[in-house]
Amino acid sequence: MKPIKKLKIVKYYDRKMSAESVSVPAETLFTLYLNDTEILTFMATPQKIKELAVGFLRSAGVIRRKEEIKKILIMERDGLIWVEINDSIDIIKKLLNRRFLTSGCGGGSMLEDPLGALSLEPLTSKLTITVQEAGKIISDLLRGAELYACSGGMHGAALSSSKEIFFLAEDIGRHNAVDKVLGGALLNGVATADKILAITGRVSSEMLVKAARSKVPIVLSRTSPTDLAIKLAKKLNITVAGYVRSGSLNIYTHNYRVNY
Repeated sequence: MKPIKKLKIVKYYDRKMSAESVSVPAETLFTLYLNDTEILTFMATPQKIKELAVGFLRSAGVIRRKEEIKKILIMERDGLIWVEINDSIDIIKKLLNRRFLTSGCGGGSMLEDPLGALSLEPLTSKLTITVQEAGKIISDLLRGAELYACSGGMHGAALSSSKEIFFLAEDIGRHNAVDKVLGGALLNGVATADKILAITGRVSSEMLVKAARSKVPIVLSRTSPTDLAIKLAKKLNITVAGYVRSGSLNIYTHNYRVNY
């Protein structure tokens, strides 16, 4: 399935109507089954779906290591994701009873109250970056966002060191894009405790929880964090910087990780 679709439209410009061909983001439904139990349905861009499923389960605290996954089957044409893990399904059923709506684009869900993350241990990473490095990471993310360049209407996320991007993903949903890069890291055995999460959209509380679950100590954004994300970041010792540009940024929490 292609992440971008070509459509015929009518465009009005300079007092004229004309027929044009344009690219638009594809939006597909994928239902996730975990140990034969239906968990939820994603509205997602049909690309890196395995990474999306794994990242979502990691972000929800259902799995922590790749070895906990016994099998993953993606049936794109049917919109189905089958995941089998070692854990008891009773744990998953308890989580499902506490499903929360997210502030994501178009709505979404997560398997815990974001404030539940306050019980997590604060991160101890001593990772630091410079203002210039932060600006380059965001610039590299925007430069690598090929689907956005082609069609618009996309969010991007990247997992990076201070020097290079390891995983980059795009999706119609901000949360999906983050889950895709974190899932890619887990599937490929790439440590995240010494990495930086960069996103094109706002940093909501759910996004902060995803970073905390994967022990990512620095989160960069082109826009702003929410007040609840800032509260969580302060408690969990995560550095959040927003409005990152070349040579400037706003540091909302734990500024000791950002040098100039």
